[in-house]
Amino acid sequence: MRNELYEIIYLKYRNLSRSIACETIQDLDLAEDIAQEVFKKFYEKMDTLDLTDEEHLRAWIINASYRKAIDFARKAYRHHEFGIHEDGREEHLLIGESPEKILERREEIKEKVKILAEFRKEKPLEYELLMKSSTGEEEQEILAREKGITVNNLRVKVHRARTQLQNELKHREE
Repeated sequence: MRNELYEIIYLKYRNLSRSIACETIQDLDLAEDIAQEVFKKFYEKMDTLDLTDEEHLRAWIINASYRKAIDFARKAYRHHEFGIHEDGREEHLLIGESPEKILERREEIKEKVKILAEFRKEKPLEYELLMKSSTGEEEQEILAREKGITVNNLRVKVHRARTQLQNELKHREE
């Protein structure tokens, strides 16, 4: 009976636990490990918890998932680890940083992406010129010729775009 009840609760709340952990540390693999740890702890404490109170049970799982995710992020061995995503990007946000700092940096990144998206919508030509010239995707001479402008004009547009983006970042930080 105990195992059946555990299985029902596990199936009902495992995705919640994983999503809380993933939102906290931004790592799907670690979130799975964290959820497993939470439900291991739940199984051990199952007899002491009121399993008839759904709200209390849900709150316990949310709290345990969040705390376990924070513990994972603070562990000393994480200072020497790094992760590589499937597309080859290195994950620098989790290396030796506190969970608070991770969340803060993620919010900063989201804000920068939002600013770029707004800039792209407002000034699509300047955005394209900035991205292609900054990433080295195309040489400035070829890009200027494609757009029917001079190289100097291209450089001015790129400079103004950078300045406008920097000013917007500074303005939103204040």
